[in-house]
Amino acid sequence: MACMDIGWHAPPLMQSMEFYAACKALGLPTQMHTRDVDGLAPCNCLVQLRRLPLLGQIRLISRGPVCPDTDTATAWLKDLVHVPIPTLVNGEIVPTNKMQSIGLFPTLTPASIGRVRIADRAVMRSALTQKWRNRLVRAENADLSLRQYALPAALDHWLLRADEKQQHHRRYRNLPRHLVAGYAHAAPGNAQVFEAWQDHHRLAGILILRHGLGATYQIGVTSPAGRRLHAHNFLIWSALRWLNDVGAHWLELGSIDQKTAPDLARFKLGTGARIIQLTGTSLYHPALAPIARHLPKFLRH
Repeated sequence: MACMDIGWHAPPLMQSMEFYAACKALGLPTQMHTRDVDGLAPCNCLVQLRRLPLLGQIRLISRGPVCPDTDTATAWLKDLVHVPIPTLVNGEIVPTNKMQSIGLFPTLTPASIGRVRIADRAVMRSALTQKWRNRLVRAENADLSLRQYALPAALDHWLLRADEKQQHHRRYRNLPRHLVAGYAHAAPGNAQVFEAWQDHHRLAGILILRHGLGATYQIGVTSPAGRRLHAHNFLIWSALRWLNDVGAHWLELGSIDQKTAPDLARFKLGTGARIIQLTGTSLYHPALAPIARHLPKFLRH
C-alpha cells in the first residue's frame, strides 16, 4: 500500500505532529526525524523511546515512516533501524518481506483497520449500509441532542474516566488518559468530544482526535439507553459531518477483527469504511537480523 493512499499529508495519529507535540509537552522521550525528498514534502518518522521487560530500552516506530512511496520508506527505514538500540516497528507502508530483507524479525501478525473517506454529506450518507442507516434514522427520530466541545486538558473528564473503566472491564488497551489530556493541551481544539443527550440525560460520548488532514476515533462509551437508541450511530455520523465541515480527508476507526469481534467490525464497516491491511510488527536486533533475512516462507506473516 502506497502512503499516498492514506494521504501523505494526513499521517496516522502516531506519526502526526500533534501527537509528537503531546509527547514532548509531557516530557516523554520522543524524536521526530525528517528526510527531504526531491520536489516533494519531506518524509517524517516519529520514534518513541521506551523500556520493556527483558529487552530493556527500545525504540518504537508506530506506522512510520511517512513517505510518498514504499521504496523511499524502505530505504529510509533501513537507515533508521541500524542503531545500537533495538527497534520495534509497527508496519504501515513497508511490506513485511521488505522489512525482513533489511533485518527486521516478525513478531506479531498484521492487523486490519477501518478508514472512512470524508466526502460530501450526501455521498457519505449513501455509503452507509442499509442496516447502519436505519439505526441512524431511528436515533435521529428519538430526539437526541448533540453537545460538541473541545476536550479540556483535565485528567478527571468523565469520558477519560469512563474509558479507563471500560478498558479494565473489556481487557483492552487505549492511550492512557494523561496522554489524551496532554494531546488536548498541546493541540488545542483538535480533541473533540461528541455527546448524545436525551431529556437532560447523557447517553453516550465519543472522542475524535484530529491530526493534520486526518482524524482518529479514539474513545467511545455508551449507556444501556444509548445502545437501545443507537446513540453511537448518531455520534459517529455527527463526527463525520463535522470532519467534512473542517476539511478533513479521512477518519480512522481503529482495528477491524471480523473473527474475534464480528459485531464491532460490522458496526465500523457499516459506516462505509474500507479495510486497510497493515504489515505486522517486527523487531530489529543485530542478533536477529541475519535470521530475519533468511526466514522460511512458512514462518513469515
